[in-house]
Amino acid sequence: MVRVLPWIVRTLAAAALGLSAFLWWSSATTASAVGCDAFAGFDCDAALGSPWAKLGGVPVAAGGTLCYAAALVGSVLAWRRGGAASLGWRLLELTAPLAVGAGVWFTAVQAAALDSFCFYCLATHACGLAMAVAVLLWRRAASAGGGEAPVVVSPFAAMASGPATETDAPPSLGVPTLVGLLGVIALAGGQTLLAAPAVSEYDANLTDQFVFTAASADASAEASPRSPEPTTEDPSEPAAQPEPESTPSSTPSSTKAKRRSGGSRLAAFLNGKLRVDAYEQAVLGSPDAPHLVVEMMDYACPHCREFHDKLTKALERFDGQIAVLVMPVPGEIACNKHVRKARKQSLGACFAAKLSMAVSDLDPEEFEAFHAWMLHDDTIPNRTRSLIEARRHVDGDELSAALRDTEGALGARIKNYVELAAAIGKQGRFGLPAQILGDRVVAGPSESVDALCKLWAEAFGLETPTATIPF
Repeated sequence: MVRVLPWIVRTLAAAALGLSAFLWWSSATTASAVGCDAFAGFDCDAALGSPWAKLGGVPVAAGGTLCYAAALVGSVLAWRRGGAASLGWRLLELTAPLAVGAGVWFTAVQAAALDSFCFYCLATHACGLAMAVAVLLWRRAASAGGGEAPVVVSPFAAMASGPATETDAPPSLGVPTLVGLLGVIALAGGQTLLAAPAVSEYDANLTDQFVFTAASADASAEASPRSPEPTTEDPSEPAAQPEPESTPSSTPSSTKAKRRSGGSRLAAFLNGKLRVDAYEQAVLGSPDAPHLVVEMMDYACPHCREFHDKLTKALERFDGQIAVLVMPVPGEIACNKHVRKARKQSLGACFAAKLSMAVSDLDPEEFEAFHAWMLHDDTIPNRTRSLIEARRHVDGDELSAALRDTEGALGARIKNYVELAAAIGKQGRFGLPAQILGDRVVAGPSESVDALCKLWAEAFGLETPTATIPF
């Protein structure tokens, strides 16, 4: 057993090195981790796309690559004699606690903060832990044997200084061990105190054109978020049905504004690559507001649920100057071809998106209250509760007919939103909720209402509003 321990260390270090390099490349290039979807229950993209995947803007996998490269070099040098052997043992003494500590830290982060696991990350940590155990056993055996080394059984032995069969005993543990432990503390502390911002901003230079207007329905099914018939009928309904205005809602009245009968308001985003008619979208506020924001969200997304409260308060502060066009992007495999495996937490997202769009089509003024209800709990409401609530806001028979979606308008609309999100995601690290402010994309939830207000004010050249202090 003693003879094979050095080769076990080298093999595990080499495996961890290869995995770390692959994760470094995936994290740096925003590419999906190829093959991770083959393992049920794992979500590598969620881990690699999170703020925990970087420290100071640098992928943590880069540190792992350097750590395991040093361990591999150390495992080769420790087999030799003299100063080279001493250096090799010192490298192993440094990297072993780093590998164990980092593995424990990142596994805990995946379990507690991300609620999802990266297969390649766990495989790397497993190799690191096994390597550290093998290093400990090798060190103990080398110390007990008075310096005897395992007999060389590899053709690569000639690459060393000769086919020596003994090496110097490993030096006593010292500064490298302490440095390794301090490195783990620095990693955990640095990620906790200096975490990368959850929000990323970038210009999305799309190549495809996305036109979400009724006028484009006949020209292209992909550019048709909904059929034109409801567009001419729905805007007049709020005047004939005043009761919904008093329906309990978490949305402030300052963002409620009557829509112009038969109105239309064309708007362009992302250097003209995204064109929409605000009157044909689900809107928080008035489609005639001076400034428009596009929000891409998912009813099954925890961050989207938390962000909605901030967004609502920010709209209230701007008092009608800004409106938000809501575009659901379900993360459920049933209606999102870019999702490669089913996730339990995303179940029901497709139906929730379809239901909310149906409510918006039937009575645009009622969408805001229903949207707030859909997001007020910690988890997505089930289908039965959602339907019951939706019938409080729109006619039940009309809702049933809309959900049948015989012409496929609702399905096509959601598909368009999904494709838009996929196209934007190719431009940079993308996550929900995401906002489109003119030609820029802001992915991730703002940390506070004040931060969101500042973001909007800078984007539209407005004065940043402050919270109203009640007396």
